[in-house]
Amino acid sequence: MKPQVLLVVTCGLFVVMAYFAFEVMLFRLSCALARLPRPSVPRSVGIVFAVALAVSVAEGLLGVGVTEAYLAGGYPLWEAGLVGFFLGLPLHMLVCAYIHSRMAGIRFDDGIAVWMIEKSIKFGVLLVGGAVVGLIFLIGRG
Repeated sequence: MKPQVLLVVTCGLFVVMAYFAFEVMLFRLSCALARLPRPSVPRSVGIVFAVALAVSVAEGLLGVGVTEAYLAGGYPLWEAGLVGFFLGLPLHMLVCAYIHSRMAGIRFDDGIAVWMIEKSIKFGVLLVGGAVVGLIFLIGRG
């Protein structure tokens, strides 16, 4: 294997592992903010992995269904992506809350609370990041 390919694969694995560690940390923080007992680190890793796998399958199937419906109806595909995103949010919430409640032994509504807190934190990080990029862009133009 070429050294460049090995470097790209190694960097890619590092990025995936860093993102997964961020997700586990965010999950544990969300549990604490929801005033629920935080699962142990190994259990948190298992929950985050199970959620990622189940959500990927569920949203993939939803995306295929929406895309096929839009193709059959002759509607533009960019709308299918938008509709799929908004249909995917409640599906994502239900799958995450169900898996978390079953694996952590909590009530389903507590699982929804953890999901809401986690998404709020992610939205806040995205909002602050967008504001910083926008400010840098505006400063660069002036």
